[in-house]
Amino acid sequence: MALPQIPIGLEYIVLVPTLFIFVIIFLIWFITDLKKYGYEGFIFRKARKKDLPALQLEDIGTGYTELIVGQKDKKGSPIFRHPKDDSIILVDPTILTATKPAYWGNGLYMHHYASNQYQPLNTINALALNQVVRVQEQYYPELNFLKKKDLMAFAKMKQDSIEQNVKVVIDAYRPEWNDRTPVTTEEIVTAIHSFQDRLKRSRTTADMPVIWDAAFAMNPVTHQAQDLGELKKLLELLIRKEMEKHFQMMTYVIMALMLLGGVAVVIYVISMAK
Repeated sequence: MALPQIPIGLEYIVLVPTLFIFVIIFLIWFITDLKKYGYEGFIFRKARKKDLPALQLEDIGTGYTELIVGQKDKKGSPIFRHPKDDSIILVDPTILTATKPAYWGNGLYMHHYASNQYQPLNTINALALNQVVRVQEQYYPELNFLKKKDLMAFAKMKQDSIEQNVKVVIDAYRPEWNDRTPVTTEEIVTAIHSFQDRLKRSRTTADMPVIWDAAFAMNPVTHQAQDLGELKKLLELLIRKEMEKHFQMMTYVIMALMLLGGVAVVIYVISMAK
């Protein structure tokens, strides 16, 4: 029994393929346009889907910022891999020094790196460092002679190291009061002790950590000297483990070759005996 035939009009024969071609062209255009003007969406999607951080890489000179996914060559590695440039070193801050990344919602975290730093710096760290300078300018004018890098060094310096280092900067800068009276070592030491104490008690806002913690304790950039040693140890451990794996594999290969050689000798001896 023949199946009933449903007549299809010519307009449908033309319309369906045309609509299919239009959809294909639209999808190609949409994906191309999205990659060109919204490529960040692909980065965010991959980071969220694979539970990886997103990394912002800002060039200090030009301000150009690149966005990449924080991927690594091997599990447990402290180094994020740059997809285009192997010479760029980006250290995972969660392995060495605790830092608070920016949270973009829905499981996406982001670290911000500068071109001259291998450790990230977040908004809280930058704001706190700025507050360190403001506190000094407002309450401790006797420290105005210090360069900013010296001021930051004294702000986080251990108590038993302050006096010796103050003597060094006093000899270098020979600061004076407004009446031309020389500033003494004792005055600077006292000011720095008070300066540190104020930083450890003051907050920029009510919901923010104290200035000293945010500027130094929670800032991985200020721990680079210590972290370099830890990073070296961690990399040496990873290399040692990798070498052990290769050595173990070579041992198995040699044993297999020796076994095959022994079997070959036995077969040869048996064949010669016949």
